[in-house]
Amino acid sequence: MTLLELSAMIVVVSIIAIGMTTGAQAVMLHYQTDTVRQDLRQYGNNIMREITRELNLAQKIEIDGQNGFSRIKLYENFTDISPDLTISC
Repeated sequence: MTLLELSAMIVVVSIIAIGMTTGAQAVMLHYQTDTVRQDLRQYGNNIMREITRELNLAQKIEIDGQNGFSRIKLYENFTDISPDLTISC
């Protein structure tokens, strides 16, 4: 192996090592911050907080199902015919 081949091999190996190191650091940083999971958890908490607030404000609540989905109908007044809010899931 000549000196030129050895130096070319060292350059190629060092470029690969630098690429692998920066890639590993990016992956570790992504798992460390995990912004997607945090955003999803915050969104879920906001939705649950809003549903709880609406349940507390409702005077009449009906639970039924339609097409395989559960529905919660919230009425603002006890005498209302149509629901003020319908939650389907």
